[in-house]
Amino acid sequence: MMLRHALRLLLGCALSALALPAQPRPAAYARAPRDTLRYHELTTASIVLRSAQGEVTVSSEQDAVIAFAFARGDSARAWYESLLLSASSPQGTQSPPTEALLRQPFHLRVTARGRLTLLQAPAVPSGVAAITDLAHQFDDFFMRLPAGALALGRAWSDTSVVGDSTGPAWYRARSVAHYAVRHDTVVNGVSAVVIAMTQELTLSSGGPVAGQPVSTAQRLAGRDSGEVVFAPAAGRMLTRVRRGTLTGTLTVRAATGDTVLPQTYGFESRIEPAP
Repeated sequence: MMLRHALRLLLGCALSALALPAQPRPAAYARAPRDTLRYHELTTASIVLRSAQGEVTVSSEQDAVIAFAFARGDSARAWYESLLLSASSPQGTQSPPTEALLRQPFHLRVTARGRLTLLQAPAVPSGVAAITDLAHQFDDFFMRLPAGALALGRAWSDTSVVGDSTGPAWYRARSVAHYAVRHDTVVNGVSAVVIAMTQELTLSSGGPVAGQPVSTAQRLAGRDSGEVVFAPAAGRMLTRVRRGTLTGTLTVRAATGDTVLPQTYGFESRIEPAP
């Protein structure tokens, strides 16, 4: 027994004397209470519908400054400081007013690894809702981090499933994202890493069309790719760029029967700190 204690004592002293390399800190988002982040987001998208009469293209653009304010634990609020929306189709261009939505809080849960859950959303004006679904703006706003450090060459995958229904309307989405740390970089004096990402997506949604005696159901599947720049020491996402293409169908349901239209959806999105 004395020998065992002596060995433990010697081992403890030896380890204390050694200059062991520091263990890398697990990656996490900094979420200090009363800390506020502001990001500029620009997303462009287009939908091409194909019918017997030919193709119809609808394009849209969302240009916004979004703020996040953190509270205790995983609690956070987000709001739009500015929001410009437009949609163009053969019928013309729509640019609905968004002033009523500015600075209205979205209540969120944000984990240290970047998973966001919407707890409560403000009322969205009908003109805005006709162009974009802001209830799902934050589903994958932040890259979801691994359980560990962001060492060069580190690769990981993450699966996310979200869904909701409001009356006869419904929405479901599933994503499987794959990430890999490619190289180091420095952005405005901040040390960061560049992370490549690809993602498989499946989306389905449906519900009645406002002002028309029809309902729709759409299904899309495809992938996107891009890169994320993350600063591990600061716990901040600096930029995120994505582009992708999904294909599927849009089913229009009317009293006279269903019409199924093939569709292609493409988008590009960039998020970076707001000036």
